[in-house]
Amino acid sequence: MICLVLSTLPHYLSILLLYKYYNINKINIYIKIIFASSSLSVLYHVYEENNIIITYFDYTMAFIWFLYYLKILYNYLNKIICINAFIFIINISIPYNDYYYINHSIWHLLSAYKCYYTTCLIEI
Repeated sequence: MICLVLSTLPHYLSILLLYKYYNINKINIYIKIIFASSSLSVLYHVYEENNIIITYFDYTMAFIWFLYYLKILYNYLNKIICINAFIFIINISIPYNDYYYINHSIWHLLSAYKCYYTTCLIEI
């Protein structure tokens, strides 16, 4: 279970990228979305996916993050939809077996890379 929490943490790297390259006043809401979504995902795994309220908020914030991508990256709409669809399909394809924690942790790292990559596309 600890590997799921630790592998979620790289999502926060997108915030560091934003602080380094962008005007924080223009991108402040995006930073808050990343922080909230990543923090809820950490909590989701700390509670071992057993808290329905955290689950609801975690999935809701992930969806809000996706919608915000679509808003600020409209020039890359097809690319954003394809990348997110690919990551989503991988996630729902992970079987609940003896290797679930390892496979889902790898998926977290792919998802974090996707988040970092799409943050690099922002033109502000």
